[in-house]
Amino acid sequence: MTAPRLILITGWRFCASALASLKASLTQRWPDLDVQLEALPALATDNVNNWCEALEQRIDANGDTQDRPLWIGGWSLGGMLASRLVERAPQRFAGLITLASNARFSACNEWPQALDAPIFDDFCARFQHNPKATRQRFALLCSQGSEQRSLISTLRTHLSDESDAVGEAGLQLLAQLDNRALLATLARPQLHLFSECDALVPVSAAAAFAGLGNTRLDTEILAGSHAFPIEAPEPLAARIAAFIQHPKRHS
Repeated sequence: MTAPRLILITGWRFCASALASLKASLTQRWPDLDVQLEALPALATDNVNNWCEALEQRIDANGDTQDRPLWIGGWSLGGMLASRLVERAPQRFAGLITLASNARFSACNEWPQALDAPIFDDFCARFQHNPKATRQRFALLCSQGSEQRSLISTLRTHLSDESDAVGEAGLQLLAQLDNRALLATLARPQLHLFSECDALVPVSAAAAFAGLGNTRLDTEILAGSHAFPIEAPEPLAARIAAFIQHPKRHS
């Protein structure tokens, strides 16, 4: 097959460099794969269209995809935005891959397989009161459940220095995004990867995704924490490469 291009969008408050080890593992396994890492847009607005437009401009500026398949994915909030990009232009993308990314970040009655709403609301309030301390705490939450003691230190080296206004806008975006309907109907191959010990996206979300009834949608549960893309890039790279090479295809 023609070597594809894969765009991976990082998560809230993390630089694109957080996914550098995953990119290295992917290119070591598949040297012809063009992996492009993207940070979240530095926007102080919670208008999802503005965030998507900013990402689309970067995609346009960083390579011609007419002669090769274009795959897109992301970690956490990055995966939620990648899902929206595929919805906006399904003909453009070969498929979608998300990493520790829920359909809804905050739980509701119809989707309890998410972070408890009071916990999320408390986190948002803490961020408004003390953004620096809350950002450090967020790295700790991302590493919770990992057996790697050094993971928290690694994550903190990849924290973004974007403004607090941008961080607040990202939290507002997490509060409002609901991708259940689009994932249920998206006519592109999808791979949604979850981790066993994720403190932010419950592992029960994997079964809830499968319950959306889309035959183009695959889910899988891997070992690790919310930060499993940084924690264990080699097995994740193997799973991503295998899916791109042999995605589930249905008529």
